Amino acid sequence: MAADFGIHAPSQLPAARQPGVAGMLGLPDSVLQPLLEGARARGLADAFEMMGQGAAFLDGSGVVLHVTSYARACFGGALAVAGGHLVGAGTASNQAIGAIVEAALAGDTGAETTVAAPTGGLRLRAFALQDALNSPYQLMKAVILISFAPAEA
Repeated sequence: MAADFGIHAPSQLPAARQPGVAGMLGLPDSVLQPLLEGARARGLADAFEMMGQGAAFLDGSGVVLHVTSYARACFGGALAVAGGHLVGAGTASNQAIGAIVEAALAGDTGAETTVAAPTGGLRLRAFALQDALNSPYQLMKAVILISFAPAEA
């Protein structure tokens, strides 16, 4: 009789033991998926930090989960995180920020605005994380890229 070393073709495995990271580790998806999605979000945040790109990461309610150090350096009185939300220095800025956040959380990508800043202006571009919008395990749903607006000629 041949020894069974636990190596099987995927079609030979019961549904509960189908391959995948969770299956290989013997963990249910409900345990592993939140950990993987958290690592994915951390990796994205680290990548923007390494590139020197200003970014604010938002959850499905528009709450700021993380802001890169470059983004914080751009704030300079024009932007802030207050009550967990990205806010501008005035009503018009707040409305513009709210509009691009709402667009990103609705699945639109590339909405942008410029808010007044002491340095001339800040450009904000909102991107939906399409895969994350429908994932119950990924908290990060959108990214707002923040940079100095180019000077007008």
